[in-house]
Order: sequence, then C-alpha cells, then structure tokens
Amino acid sequence: MVPATKTIIRVMVCITLLFVGLQHIEAQERWLHVYHQTAKKATSPFTSLLIPFSGGGYLSAGPPVGIHPVCILRTDVHGNLLWVKQYAKNGYIWRLLDNGDGTFTFYIPSAMLITANADGEILSKVGYAFSYGGGTDVTRSSDGDYYFLNQNLSLAKVDGKTLAPIWLIEYDPAPTPYAIQATPDGGIVMLGSLNATPNGTELIKVDSDANVEWAHRYEGPPYGNQPVLASMPDGSLVLAYYAENCCPSVVMHLDPSGDILWQEELTFPDYPTMGPATIQTIRTCQDGTILLSGLTGGMAGGQYPSGWPMLEALDSSGTPLWCQLYGNQAITPDSSIYSTLASQDGYVFISQGRDESQWPMPYGVSLSSVDLSGNAPDACASQTLAVAARPTSLSALDCPITPRSWPGTTRILIDVHQAKDVTGIRDDLICGDVFPAVLNAKVLQDPFRLKLTGWNFQDGSVGLINGVQVASSTFKGTDSKTSQTRMVLGGGAALKAMLPKGQAVTVTIQNPDGNTSAGFSFTR
Repeated sequence: MVPATKTIIRVMVCITLLFVGLQHIEAQERWLHVYHQTAKKATSPFTSLLIPFSGGGYLSAGPPVGIHPVCILRTDVHGNLLWVKQYAKNGYIWRLLDNGDGTFTFYIPSAMLITANADGEILSKVGYAFSYGGGTDVTRSSDGDYYFLNQNLSLAKVDGKTLAPIWLIEYDPAPTPYAIQATPDGGIVMLGSLNATPNGTELIKVDSDANVEWAHRYEGPPYGNQPVLASMPDGSLVLAYYAENCCPSVVMHLDPSGDILWQEELTFPDYPTMGPATIQTIRTCQDGTILLSGLTGGMAGGQYPSGWPMLEALDSSGTPLWCQLYGNQAITPDSSIYSTLASQDGYVFISQGRDESQWPMPYGVSLSSVDLSGNAPDACASQTLAVAARPTSLSALDCPITPRSWPGTTRILIDVHQAKDVTGIRDDLICGDVFPAVLNAKVLQDPFRLKLTGWNFQDGSVGLINGVQVASSTFKGTDSKTSQTRMVLGGGAALKAMLPKGQAVTVTIQNPDGNTSAGFSFTR
C-alpha cells in the first residue's frame, strides 16, 4: 500500500452513469467519509450517481432503485457533507447533469427534468408526456439540447433553452432500451438489449436530426444483462456486460463506427469458480485508462471475496492493470461501487456505507478518495485481487433500423414538491486526510464575534477572512450526536471591520497541519 499523502490532483473527470465528459476539478488526498442518519426516524440517504459540480465539490443523487426517498447530497471537494435535500418520498434519479454555471439538472423517470441551484433549491421543473411510452434515460448534447430515450426505443428531442419538444422518432425493431449518450461529433448513441435468441446487445448511432448512421448487434454467448457504455477521448466506445451465473464479464473496445477493435473476457485466476463480476459503470480517462466499477460475482460471505465492492483498471489495449476490493469497516461488503470519477492522479467513488459504531442503524452512503492504483487510506486498507483477460469471439452484425416520426410529445406540469432539508445526517470521516469545512456562520454581539459550525475543526485551528487571519480563534468542541464541530472567531471592532455590512466575504478555517477548508461565503 502507498502511505497516505496530501497531493494536489488535477482531475479530468468522467461524469455520471454511462455519460462521460472531460471536466477539470481538483480532488485531493485519500479519505473515506460515511453519511448516515443519527436517529431511527431520520431519512437515510442512499445515493448512487456522482458528478463534479461547477458550484464546487461533488453532487450525488439517488437511489438506484425506487424503494428509498429521492435525495441529492452535496459535499465539498474533500468529501465533507454540505447538505442533503429530499425531492420525493419514493422514486429514483436516473441522471444528474451539471450545467456549468453553479446549477444542476436531474432526471426522474418518467420524463421529468428538474433544475436546482447550488443550495439544492428548485429553479424549474417540467415533465413530458410522450405518446409512445415513458422516458427511460436522458442526455444533453454539446449544443445544449436534451434527448430522451423512451420505451420501445423512441427518441425525443427537447430544446435546451425553451424546454419545448422538437420531435419524437420511433425506431423499429426495438430492443429493450437501457441508456443514451451524446457523442463528440454531436450525435447520439442508444444502447439496448435484445430479449431474443441468440441474446445480444444493440448500439444505434444517429445524428442530431435522428437519422440512423449505423446500427450493430453484438451476438455470441448469452450476454446482455444490463450493458453499460462509455466513450473514449478519441470518440471510440467501450461496451461491457455480463451474463449472471454463466460466463465471465466481457469488455469491448469499438471504433466510432461501432466495429470491434478488441474484446476480452475478465476472469479472476485465484478464484476460478467465482461468479462473473457485475459491472455497474465504465469510466474512461484522458490517458486511455478504462475503469470498471461494480462488485465481484457470487454471493457475499462465501470462501472467496464474492459480492465485494470492486474497482478495476485496464489500459487502452484491454490489459488489466489492477483490481481492488473495498469491503471494510465502513463500506458494506455486499454492496456495489455505483459511480466513479476518474482522474490522472486518483479516483473518487461512491458506494453503500456504514459505520460500525452506529450499528444497527441503517446503512448510508460512503464516499472514498483513492490513489492511482486504487489504494484506500491505510486505516481502511483495500484488498488487491488478481484479474486476467482472455480473448473472446462475439460478432458485430449490421441490423436494419427504420426510423419514423411519431407525433404527440407534450410538455406538462409536474407535481414535484420543493426541496426538503434532510436533517439528522451525520458525516463521519472514517480514515484518511482531514480537512475542515464551514457549514454556517452567525454573528454574536457584546463583544462582536463570529460563531462557526462545520466539520473537523480542531484545537489550534485558526480562522481567516478573505485570507487574513483574525485576532482570535477558539475551538468549542464536537457535537457527540451530529459530529459537527464549533468555533468562535473574536476580535471585537477589528473583526467587525473585516465584515463590512452588506458585503460578502470568504471565511476559511486552517487546521494545525495546514489543511484549509474550502471558502465559505458570508454576508453580515
């Protein structure tokens, strides 16, 4: 294992489930946070999507299935929890998109688009009624328009500015639709799976006007369970899927026309009888590295590490680089890694989490930052698993796809409640590098002071306003229930002068080891 170090990481990020875009964020250090409820009646966040946020830090949304409250949580870049919002009692968020201006949009099937600000408050909400089935997935093209993939493989285009429907096209024959993503050339790739014999997966590439450019069916052994797709920086594609309790997982590299460049089955030579890995997401990096996340095959609790959260890396030719497992005291061993952000210097991923000290409270969410070899902080050590690749022989067949216009897409009002603050959520830093975070600030009088609440303040931490250290900083301890910490900044008239009335200032906290919080904007 590589010892924990504080490194500045320039991150080229692969964003959201099945949808890849290269963005620049900063991810630092190695750590593991768990966010969970502090009381039995509190809402326990259970999120699965993870993206970098232009407003700072990360956004995570979920759940992955419709049996939990629909929540979005935001953290700073160090994994410190900023807020959790609930938008519905039950349901799921299938797509989470950063808008690049400090706002974000999320998609609730079927066909609801909701935009919120950096505090999670709803700015707009609109729904769409398609005359041919409900929405399955959505993506946004480089020109800002939205494309909805619907049941029975129909595709709808919506203007990104006015949110008005433009057209609805049906494609025939129609595989079961799974996902959609934009391509660098302005087109759209639709991903589906056949419920036929032989089983297979279909990719259909269309241009921005819905004209079919190519359509391929990938056939061979009975693969096709929940295929996942990502694009490489050069416009090529990576496709992966598995056949439960049958055959090893398969990864393919496809050129921009969908033709197979290479294809491999992934096996675990130390455990030849272990079931196939379940691949939840693919992420591709600027250097061509391919990241597969999910969980190892079989049932947890057996004689081998089956059913464990897994992160695996391949090079651009498909050669395995490493595979790490993360079942430990803070990550549920029988849970999947749901989403991963990949960088040149490290990775951040989200999984189902727990804190043994809070047992038997329900599980929450874990957010982890690991190094380039997938190593977790030493106190939450990961386990290396040998992985091998062997050639396989699936075939890419041209398949006829016929588009036809389908009228009747309408925009409708939707009944989505305003965002509800979720309280009683605790952020526990289980291991790794410690960074403070400011959550709120309040002026105290006689004498003039500033009371701060946040995470990971320490005895000896100092406060700064617009980068200038204040006269006095007093650590006031940790709340045993919420794990939040408190500080009071003093200085009387001098402090008051640093906080001009009606003028926004930036408040930061620096811990004794030099680690400094992200800036907190405060206006007196």
